[in-house]
Amino acid sequence: MSAQFVSMKPASVVAHKFGGSSLADAERIRHVAKLIRARGEATQVVVVSAMQKVTDSLIALADAASSRRDWRNDWSALRDRHLTAADALLGDATAARAWLTTQFHELSERLNAISVLASSTRDISDAISGLGEVWSAYLVHAHLSDTTSDYALLDARNVLIVRHEELGVAVDWKATEGLLSSWLQEHPQQRFIVTGYVARGADGKPTVLGRNGSD
Repeated sequence: MSAQFVSMKPASVVAHKFGGSSLADAERIRHVAKLIRARGEATQVVVVSAMQKVTDSLIALADAASSRRDWRNDWSALRDRHLTAADALLGDATAARAWLTTQFHELSERLNAISVLASSTRDISDAISGLGEVWSAYLVHAHLSDTTSDYALLDARNVLIVRHEELGVAVDWKATEGLLSSWLQEHPQQRFIVTGYVARGADGKPTVLGRNGSD
């Protein structure tokens, strides 16, 4: 009896998720970029976490500030880590360095405000803890954009609407679908670098999906 083979069409949309250990530094980010460039999906969605241990560092910074402990040395080390990665990944990191410098300046202002008040709300803590994904996605996209314009950068805080319920985070699919549809109309690319872990509430404030929420 002759063998029969079934022809399978590749999936039209393929999602990839890279965790923090896969994005720990410039060398690992470069490796991830090489892997996804080699893939042939018609539509590719690449969800990225923060660089390894960055989320923990951000939470620790917010905790230190709310306890009025010194946070500036750890903040400086975190900033330098991202600037070093930008320099290693990009031939001309001027734009990336300027963007990251602004990001870290805004973070320092938030931490200073927390320190003055000696307290932090959940909204502020969530906004801070999700910054690592924003920075990581930016670096991955900037590195890819050095060689191709095929990738768009999607900050999930602009389209993913969630609410926090007793059993966890619930997605407002209708609101999210509408925002995502509008975003896609403005971005003709078929490949996307997307922030994991972060979203926004119905009130427009940044929030997070919780540990392993990106998955």
